[in-house]
Amino acid sequence: MEVLHIKYFKAVAEAESFTKAAKQLNIGQPSLSKAVARIEEDLGVQLFERGSGRVRLNHFGVRFLEYVNESILALDNGIQSIRYLAEKERGHIYVANSEDILLKRPILDYLLMHPDVSLHNQLQSTAQMVECLCNGVMDFAVSTTPIYAKDIEWKPLMEDQLMVLISKDHPLAARKRIMMGELADETFAIGNMSYGMRSLTYNLCDRMGFSPRVIYEGDDKEMVGELVRAGLAINITSYTITQSITSMVKPDNLVCTIPVDVPNWKKVIGIATKRGHFRSAAADDFLRALETYFRKIEAEIETPV
Repeated sequence: MEVLHIKYFKAVAEAESFTKAAKQLNIGQPSLSKAVARIEEDLGVQLFERGSGRVRLNHFGVRFLEYVNESILALDNGIQSIRYLAEKERGHIYVANSEDILLKRPILDYLLMHPDVSLHNQLQSTAQMVECLCNGVMDFAVSTTPIYAKDIEWKPLMEDQLMVLISKDHPLAARKRIMMGELADETFAIGNMSYGMRSLTYNLCDRMGFSPRVIYEGDDKEMVGELVRAGLAINITSYTITQSITSMVKPDNLVCTIPVDVPNWKKVIGIATKRGHFRSAAADDFLRALETYFRKIEAEIETPV
């Protein structure tokens, strides 16, 4: 029994005429008669008392019409509800990123251009990303660890560059590149915006055979920027991270970033998506914006000489 045929039955019952109902539905009367006959055949009973030029519901038809009205109302409500939810979801974005990636700059840029969307961002481990992507909770995930799982695609976008954030008055500020070993006698400020940022500095110093002298270690990236600006410390991080740190420093050109060379250090940023996952138009748009953002960032990084 088709929903369309049920609506045809309702139209005939309300018009009490096949001719009038056919005109209202803009279909041929024979097609309408066949549709109603099919319903009666499925039910095994007649629903109308047919007379010359007029039809009326019998007691079976009256009872069936009650259920039809309830069903059509529920169906219409369901359609409107889904359309409403779809309209709301059309502007929603769900994105995860690993803790060694900061998305503040691209998210802020996007929201300034699209204030009507609702963006949901979470810091997640690789295992959490896999689970949320597979379950359809996240639209995509930005990670420095390649994510390989069933139906998950990981697309590398750029290779990051290790940088040192230093004051413009620092003796090394005029250098084009710096070797990590040259920083052994410097004072460090470490922003613990994630476990990865802390371990990065200590691991790099340990690899080069020295222990860093630390003036500040904490979650306040503004503090890190101000200490660097004042010439009291330097900060080691990746180029993509410096974009968020330097944005918190007063715009007076007192801070610069210089590439740092460390043997065998490599950080590749990529985006993981699930094949077949429905994404809102806003999510697709933000995904393209992120890809553009990282391509632009990679172009900003000075090519090693």
